[in-house]
Amino acid sequence: GAYCAITPERENYYLSWQTGKTFKFDIDDQGNVVGKTRIDPIGGSGYLFINPFILDPLTHNSMFLSAGRFIWRNDSLDAIPIIGDEYNAISQGWDRINESSVGGALGNPRISAVGMSPADNSVLYYGSSIGDVYRLDSVNAVDVDNITRTTLLDSIDGYVSSVVVNPLDADE
Repeated sequence: GAYCAITPERENYYLSWQTGKTFKFDIDDQGNVVGKTRIDPIGGSGYLFINPFILDPLTHNSMFLSAGRFIWRNDSLDAIPIIGDEYNAISQGWDRINESSVGGALGNPRISAVGMSPADNSVLYYGSSIGDVYRLDSVNAVDVDNITRTTLLDSIDGYVSSVVVNPLDADE
C-alpha cells in the first residue's frame, strides 16, 4: 500500500510502508522473501504516512526519499547489504541534498511527491502538501540552493500527489 521500485533484471526490490520506513528486499525467482534490510536514513524525520521515494531512472543505484521538508539521496544502494534488520534505519550512503524552502512559515508542509526524467537525471522535481512544485537543477551536490518555486494555483491550496516529468525532456 505504499511506494515500491524494482531495478531492471529484478536485481533489487525496494518497498516502503507507513511513516517512511523503507526496505531493500532480496526476493527469489519464486517470489519468496529471502531477506530484507531497513534502509531509510538516520536523521530523516517528518515522513508522511505514505511517503514518496523514487529511484534514479538511469542508474537505478540512487534513491531520492522525501522526509518532511527535505530530500535525502543515497547513491550507493547496491552497497547496502541484506542483513535482515527490519527495525533500525541506517546512515550508510545518505545525504540530505536540499536546503528546503517548502512552505516557508506556513504550518507544517511536507514534500509529498518526487519526480525525475531519464532524459536528465541531474534535475529533480518535487511537490508539497500545500500545492507547490519545486525544481532542483543539480542533485549532484549536497546542500543545493538553486530551488525555483512555482505556485500551481495562487488562490487555492492543494496537495501534490504525483510529479510526472517528460521522459524525453527534463524541462517539461
